[in-house]
Amino acid sequence: MLSRQPSPVSEPQPSSENNPPKFKAYHLISPSILRRRRRKRARLKMEKLSAANNLKADASLNGDQSQS
Repeated sequence: MLSRQPSPVSEPQPSSENNPPKFKAYHLISPSILRRRRRKRARLKMEKLSAANNLKADASLNGDQSQS
């Protein structure tokens, strides 16, 4: 279910080299977009955390086995 592959490039990112990113005022962005963005960021963060924890757990298990 959880695949460690980069998400498909569905939304094309504007090239930030020739034009600096324009930040919309927060009160102009619709709340639904903000909510969606926040949820997306939170999910990515959780995935990163869980992956790191899994790696740590595997390393500690291997270390315990080698010590005993």
